[in-house]
Amino acid sequence: MLYLLVTTGKKPDFLQKLIANALFLSVPESLLEGRGKRTIVSLLKKAHRLHFSRICIISKREGGASEMSFISLEEDGSWQRLSPTIIAQYAVACEEKKAWRQAQSRSLKLAGTKRAALQQLLSPLNADSGPVSSITAGASSLSFKLGKTELLKLGVKYEK
Repeated sequence: MLYLLVTTGKKPDFLQKLIANALFLSVPESLLEGRGKRTIVSLLKKAHRLHFSRICIISKREGGASEMSFISLEEDGSWQRLSPTIIAQYAVACEEKKAWRQAQSRSLKLAGTKRAALQQLLSPLNADSGPVSSITAGASSLSFKLGKTELLKLGVKYEK
């Protein structure tokens, strides 16, 4: 069973693409899927058909911010939006291109003061051996590390 389908809005900007790529590399058993002209309903159907348990949609907000919203998929095809929504207001990315070409993580560790909220969004996670990633969720920041390399650090706020 696959775990997380990561996708962007219909016309993603550079920040949305960075967030999607960092999330894909950090979360084991995830898939990065370009949205194209597809609707949310068609993505939900595809995710259900492929047995995903979560979808993360990264879209634009007014003022240049990006929004990460999560959807939980049930076996019977039903779904529900999860809370909180994460609003990314700015980002600092690793500029080394080699860092972004690493293999996807096989194990994820969550840390930080907002770890419980992130665990609820990403649950259930499977731990495995192999490249380890970490996501640190602080009160106003979210950082993605793959091995020892920090891929992306976001200035965020959490909305219920």
